[in-house]
Amino acid sequence: MENFHGLEKRGIPFDIRCVMRDASAMRTTLDIETDVLLAVKDISRQRHIPAGRLVSEMVRTCLSSVGTDTGGRKRNGVPLFPVRANSSVVTMDLVNRLRDETP
Repeated sequence: MENFHGLEKRGIPFDIRCVMRDASAMRTTLDIETDVLLAVKDISRQRHIPAGRLVSEMVRTCLSSVGTDTGGRKRNGVPLFPVRANSSVVTMDLVNRLRDETP
């Protein structure tokens, strides 16, 4: 573990093993921001699973949910959420009122 931290402190990217269904194990190098790496290491320790497996699960989850909540529709790069038939219009007045009510 100390060797891994030593690489991280010097800013050297680390290798992640990747297993593909129809291919042998493959290695690739990813530059992961320090805050993300530290969070992954903490979560993987809590769950008692390797960091590589956790990253794979998280990326897989994110990739499988891309566009599912919004039907893939975006406006100015922001995902649009479906509007219910009985919903009302959200105005800045309403937003400001709700914000001011919050303790």
